[in-house]
Amino acid sequence: MNARERHARFYLNYIKSNPESWTWFDSEWLQISLGWEEVNQIRESTLVLDYARLFLPLLDRRALWKEVIEWSQIGFELAKEINRPKDMIAQLRYQGRANQRLGMHNLAIDVYKVILDIAQRTRDKRNEGAALGDIGTCFAGLRNSIKAMEHYEQALSIAKALGNLRDQITWLGNIGNSLAETGKVLQSIEYYKKALTIANDIGDERGKRFWSGNIAASYHELGDFNQASDFYNKALESARIAGDIREEVNLLTNLGNVYQNLGETEHAFENYTLALSISRKNCYSTTEISCLNNIGIMLSFQNGHEEESLKYFRQALSLTRKNLDKRQEGNILGNIGRIYRNTGRTKKAIEYFQQALNIHRLINNPRGEAASYSNLGLTYQDSGELEKARENMSFALSITRNIGDRYAEAIRAWNLGLVLEELGQYASALDLMQSAFDYEKSIGKNDTDRASHLAELQRKV
Repeated sequence: MNARERHARFYLNYIKSNPESWTWFDSEWLQISLGWEEVNQIRESTLVLDYARLFLPLLDRRALWKEVIEWSQIGFELAKEINRPKDMIAQLRYQGRANQRLGMHNLAIDVYKVILDIAQRTRDKRNEGAALGDIGTCFAGLRNSIKAMEHYEQALSIAKALGNLRDQITWLGNIGNSLAETGKVLQSIEYYKKALTIANDIGDERGKRFWSGNIAASYHELGDFNQASDFYNKALESARIAGDIREEVNLLTNLGNVYQNLGETEHAFENYTLALSISRKNCYSTTEISCLNNIGIMLSFQNGHEEESLKYFRQALSLTRKNLDKRQEGNILGNIGRIYRNTGRTKKAIEYFQQALNIHRLINNPRGEAASYSNLGLTYQDSGELEKARENMSFALSITRNIGDRYAEAIRAWNLGLVLEELGQYASALDLMQSAFDYEKSIGKNDTDRASHLAELQRKV
């Protein structure tokens, strides 16, 4: 055995004995990568595959996606040479997931299709189902919910045939997520409930919390706040029994949001402040920011509490900047802008909305960008600068349409229509406002005031 092989085998033997040694991995990464070059020069199939098999999980956890793709491709080719289908599949799965993490979903689909072909040829039903599910997840990443569901359904069918209850939970939940993406929230709840039932049957406490939380969030989205409260409380009870403090904080925050929607501001404040206290005690800065922001939002809806609301938002903004969380920073700047707008301080409002817009552009967050343009438009409308209002609202509507958020599109189309009406552009205003009204009517919202407004506008055209 020469020096190169001894070097490579040293690192291989160490990781076999210490598979979770993250500090060691980080400090020795350059030597580990040198060991990889050495085993490839030796070109002993078993040695290369062992090196890849043991180190790929660490590369994956450290988000070294380029290396994951390179190493797994070499591992796959060697496994193929010696006809080891399970090793071929294992190597390709790392490659597929790395492509997904990089947002290259189409490339990941190609990889998973190779896995699917290997699994079908070798009659490996477990990996066939996993590959179908992974392809579904890639289509979900591409926002193709129909294709995603097709593959999840096939994966679910295989999981049922194999009697694999945990896989059934996964695919039922993913079908529910895809239905929710297409606006079929009630149907998504049925799938989440099936997943919850299986989790209960097999005593999966974490699964029970997770699916109860998903069901609650779905009811919240539908405006059924009592059902949302029931399921969040079930999840909260489970989190407390399990001692899952971080999940307890998340659920307390979600319950606070529900109570706020129910108009039970005291209960909302209790939940937010308890979540805030636990977050500070455990140094959970992310949830501390969320709690401060939520308290600020709640106070912003109460007359006479605007300055107190700003105090909470500013605390949240300071922490967010320390955390370098640009998305949250943009959201909080928008919240501060709304306080200034609601209290008639339009110049300050525009300043904060513009800062929020700049951040959302920087991080390529189209939802935040659209919200910022919309807020700027509304503020310019307040101050009588209608051309600036029209320009900003048009940007907001265009981005919202590209995102495919029909509900927000209807709101922004109506608001832009109001500005166009003020500018005397009645026909254009009517087109926008009628489309907004028709969409809202299709989802069960029948606003008689808007119907009257449309009738009056039609007389002006």
